[in-house]
Amino acid sequence: MPIVLDTTSDLGNQNSSSWTPTAYTVTGSNPILFVAIMETGADFLTGIIYNNVALTLLGSKQTAGSDRASVWYLIGPTIGTNDIVITSSSASQKYGLAASYRGVRQTSSIDVSGVHTATSLTNRQVTLVTTVDNDWWFGFCYLDVGSPATAGTGATLRNTNGANTNIRIFDSNGAITPAGSTNVNVNTSVSASGTLIAGAFKPMVVGGGALFAGV
Repeated sequence: MPIVLDTTSDLGNQNSSSWTPTAYTVTGSNPILFVAIMETGADFLTGIIYNNVALTLLGSKQTAGSDRASVWYLIGPTIGTNDIVITSSSASQKYGLAASYRGVRQTSSIDVSGVHTATSLTNRQVTLVTTVDNDWWFGFCYLDVGSPATAGTGATLRNTNGANTNIRIFDSNGAITPAGSTNVNVNTSVSASGTLIAGAFKPMVVGGGALFAGV
């Protein structure tokens, strides 16, 4: 089966060392869960769990200021409605977004990832060189100031944090085919500092349709 979007959620925000947003629901088969976090003025985040299973860090970067953006993922999250718990070594202001997808390979799901951080730009781009046909990509953009990022060529906006609209998640909204170099692009109407973290993830069905269960 090809990759499809399951659902997304604005996790809101909280200033604490342990934060449990509204429970998140995963449906369908062969899922992957992404959680994107922006931490204001700190780098205290120590981990994220979903239904007591730890997520893996995809990418993390301090912005041009002192804020920290990070993306975490979990292969094969439990189907159903469960808590996401975000912990840090000290209390800090955090904002979050989440997204899940179905039809994702359940071993070595992440093909490639990348991070772009810069000051005073109106375009952010991460180039991903995929190795598997029909990957999708997921991206998280945080801007320090200025207007929210908008989808560039080949990108689709999926959700925005209601408490800070400069925090947004995007995806490819379709398969990357053939495998190879693809650009993840987001734009802003004014020059701003910020970070873009993106990763490509593999489908259960590869190329001509044969199921691929290995790496």
